[in-house]
Amino acid sequence: MQYLRQSTAATVLVGPVLDADGAAVTGAVIGDFRLAKNGTVTTMSGNTINHSHNGCYLIGLTTTDTNTLDRLSISVGNTSYAMTVFRYTVLSANQFDALVTNGTITTDAIADQVWDEILTGATHNIPTSAGRRLRQLASVIVHSGTAQGAGTGNNQIQLDTGASSTNGAYDPGLIYIETGTGAGQTRLILQYNGSTRTATVDRDWRTNPDNTSEFVILGDAGRESVNEGLAQGGTSTTITLNANASSDDDAYNGQLVFIRSGTGQDQVALVTDYVGSTKVATIKTRSATGQWAVTPDTTSAYVMMPNLTWTLEEIGEAASGGSITVAPLQATAPNRVAGTEIVTYINDTSPIGPIVVTDGDGDAVDLSSYTLRVCVELKSTGTINANITPTVSGAGNNQITFTPTSDCVSSTLPRKWSLRSTSDGQVFAFGDFTVEATARLS
Repeated sequence: MQYLRQSTAATVLVGPVLDADGAAVTGAVIGDFRLAKNGTVTTMSGNTINHSHNGCYLIGLTTTDTNTLDRLSISVGNTSYAMTVFRYTVLSANQFDALVTNGTITTDAIADQVWDEILTGATHNIPTSAGRRLRQLASVIVHSGTAQGAGTGNNQIQLDTGASSTNGAYDPGLIYIETGTGAGQTRLILQYNGSTRTATVDRDWRTNPDNTSEFVILGDAGRESVNEGLAQGGTSTTITLNANASSDDDAYNGQLVFIRSGTGQDQVALVTDYVGSTKVATIKTRSATGQWAVTPDTTSAYVMMPNLTWTLEEIGEAASGGSITVAPLQATAPNRVAGTEIVTYINDTSPIGPIVVTDGDGDAVDLSSYTLRVCVELKSTGTINANITPTVSGAGNNQITFTPTSDCVSSTLPRKWSLRSTSDGQVFAFGDFTVEATARLS
């Protein structure tokens, strides 16, 4: 392939021109040749022509001949002659000057043109071709650009003005800072605000990006979370999830909420209640108070983790209905009476009590603010016979009385009992529950 410069005169060598006997023609004139631009054929006239050797001719092309980009060809039009068609590519002046040195296209210039080629499905779609493979690799890039800045927190980045204006367009997605400030960092986008072009990520940046940070966003399926994003606020015992959270009450009960970045990061809590209309999740942590150590706010990025956790109240309700068997909770908190033995008689369902509950110093424990259950269970299997709501009494509200069910006194099998708070799992008292075979005398 030979290259010509657009709208620039040039001299080309064509031939050999042969007659019907295969002999070289040395007297051909310009009218014996045809010029075609992108398939449109014209008879050549006014061009200089000189026989060079053995039927080959030097033909001068005018600026008019080369004024059309792309394909140009010269052929013989005289039916008494024969000649191979000579084909050329007309390049723009800039392209020609960049690619051709002394009439020869350079290897470096070809490589530059290949790498700068725009890849499209229309022009690079041959199966297994390099162009198509490159397009497929690039298809996971959702967006790229230069950031406007770091957003309002250490866990945000404000994308370029050309980024999507649609909320959630890039979440979840992986963002990689390629060059500039913060280069080399990768984060998972938890939430994207289209109006501000701000992405909130799953971990605080080691180095906050700025307006020199060039980024790439890759498509990603995210992690095993059922909801994630930027909190709308919180209190010491709640967190308000984002607008995309479920509108169904109790949707996240028993699941874990993990604050991944922003205010309160690295805290995890169990959701004990969820109100869909307000997006407010009530939580309990493993701290002594059951509260957040740091209250989440509007910079807190969270994930809701799938989990199946039964609250004590749910266990109690299920067990009393005979539909679930659970292992006994261990006594793990202070304020309890250990080793208090309850003795009753077979088939006797009379009230038991009052049982006095004191702390380690012998002081009364006020039970009035707790939701309580007395759990009676078999020692051998852990089968719960009943979860019974006791009556609280006494001047210090530290006495309980409860009525055993028939299952509790149906046999003399060894049993144990415990007094528990259903809201926080605290065990106030426990001991043996002995059923004697001798009937009580009235």
